[in-house]
Amino acid sequence: MARKPARPVLYLEGPDGQMLAHIASDALVGRSPRPTEQRVAVQLESPGRELSREHLTIDLDAEHQIIVTDQGASNGVGITLPGETVVHWLTAFTPTIVPPGSVLTMGDVLAQIRF
Repeated sequence: MARKPARPVLYLEGPDGQMLAHIASDALVGRSPRPTEQRVAVQLESPGRELSREHLTIDLDAEHQIIVTDQGASNGVGITLPGETVVHWLTAFTPTIVPPGSVLTMGDVLAQIRF
């Protein structure tokens, strides 16, 4: 029987290179998220409290594509694709495939998502 390839670990890195989080499974990210059966909780600091308690989910599909979903956060979720400067704002509750190296704007928190 063929072994399933190991799931890669995702990293959220701040603008100054500070490691904000290691994500080894599907995750619910926010200021004070609660874990669920499907997702681990990833808590981030939000100095201005602009990050919602449960701001977004980050999942990996079977092909290891990164899928980000805004959970109806007050300040939304913006994505800046690698090599771009324009922020693309996600539609709430709509899963969106995001390439590694993209920068997530989550209220007052900026983080690059990568493997």
